[in-house]
Amino acid sequence: MKKITLLIVLGIIIFSFALVKADLITPGYSPISITNKITNINDFPDYVFITWGMPMCRVQQVGRDGIIPGDYKFCQLSVYAIKKTEFDSSILTNVDNEPVDYFRSIDSKKVITNINHYEERVDSDPVREVIYSYKIELGKVQTEPNKADVKRDFKIYFYIGVPIIALIGLIIYLKKRKK
Repeated sequence: MKKITLLIVLGIIIFSFALVKADLITPGYSPISITNKITNINDFPDYVFITWGMPMCRVQQVGRDGIIPGDYKFCQLSVYAIKKTEFDSSILTNVDNEPVDYFRSIDSKKVITNINHYEERVDSDPVREVIYSYKIELGKVQTEPNKADVKRDFKIYFYIGVPIIALIGLIIYLKKRKK
């Protein structure tokens, strides 16, 4: 009986470590800043845009500036357009409510799906920020952004270049000294 209990406890501990490890950042990688933006949100003054996704994602409202809020890194976010006359703001605060039924009960339109809001890059990668821009249409679901602006941090080249230049200088100095 003690052996079975010990095996069960060991199994639970090992399973728990696997769950905790799923949230860790991979060694040698770091997350980059990703901003998603709807560029033509002001073309739809009669609509409210909200984000929601699976699994464990909150329902959030897209600001009038068009910035799509991010969420937990494993969320598969989508943006929905809802007429202001049909929008119930309590959906944003009611965490017990599954919004799927709400979306089906009103005339909501999915306008963007599979939004990339979390990404890890190798530490040596100079990309530090990406801004994805979407130009939406109410009758069409977008899966890719219209434009991606990439901002790079070129300090990595400095840290690589200085030692290489120093090495070249050292080799030249040693060759001249031998002569």
